[in-house]
Amino acid sequence: MALTQGRRSLLTFLLILIPFSIVAFMLGRFCQRCVEATVEDSILGTGSLKDPERSADTNGKARVYTWNGYKWTKLPEFCSFMETRNCHRLITPSGDSPIFLHDIKDDIWISGYIAKTGLWEPQNLNVILEQLRLDSKMGFIDLGSHVGAFSLSVAKAGRQVVSVDPLPSNIRNLCQSVEYGQLSAQITLLFNALSNTRQGVTFSFTPGNIAATEIRKSGNSEDMSVSGFCRRPLISHSVTLDDILPFVKFDKAFMKIDVESMEFEVISGGRKLFNQIDVRGILMEWEHTKDSPKAPKLINLLQGMGYRAFSPFDQGHQLLVNDYKNWTYDVIWLKHK
Repeated sequence: MALTQGRRSLLTFLLILIPFSIVAFMLGRFCQRCVEATVEDSILGTGSLKDPERSADTNGKARVYTWNGYKWTKLPEFCSFMETRNCHRLITPSGDSPIFLHDIKDDIWISGYIAKTGLWEPQNLNVILEQLRLDSKMGFIDLGSHVGAFSLSVAKAGRQVVSVDPLPSNIRNLCQSVEYGQLSAQITLLFNALSNTRQGVTFSFTPGNIAATEIRKSGNSEDMSVSGFCRRPLISHSVTLDDILPFVKFDKAFMKIDVESMEFEVISGGRKLFNQIDVRGILMEWEHTKDSPKAPKLINLLQGMGYRAFSPFDQGHQLLVNDYKNWTYDVIWLKHK
């Protein structure tokens, strides 16, 4: 009789415990979804993003996001999904760091040069670092980051970096470089093209020179990722500079832009960003822009925003606007004080 009473007590206890356990589990799942929704809403700009990823990310995973046509989405397993093994040494003033490169036959200039020397445009890198040293709180925005030589070097120096690039192979390599170099707390990767509108885009590729890839509007049958019989378009979505604002967690910035003659579209899509972020200077490739009909419009746009053009290596003498076709290969735009 005592045994039966004990069994009844145990059964009563289980009947009480099990429903409570189920409710607790459901509440836990609900709270988890609430946290996830809060993070996503904040990325979309509807909440207050206090960088939950940066504080909670203790496993060294790179933070990769993409605009999928209607919202920003995190790609948590992008590095492992796109893994490659072409790792080399990047030499920076703050110490060496792993950098993953393209096959040299596909990227002879940048990947080829880094593989051979461990460096990429050290003079321009010094210009960037000198500008950043002017303010300890200044971050770096890298537009057209390619394999990320500048982004990695700046992050290695301890600064926050937002890197933007539209090519899967570039983001794949940079993503792995970030994780292998333990720089995931320093760099946010945005996997999209940049323009002054949101739209579908394809790309025009130059054999042997991935860095020369140009953006084209989606639907152009000539814009193929593979030439010859087996070819298909590589389709992406463009975003504006204003769209990346939720990821810029610093009030002052230096910007590098290398977007293959799309500079005017990119800058003109960033009115809100330039109003909210004190972009002290912009390092810009000029060689492929100088002969474009958009060059005068770009000059007028930047001058109207308070910038003046200089040679990166002679910042004491302003470049003459009426001589813009003879400006240096790269130009640095400095905000007029």
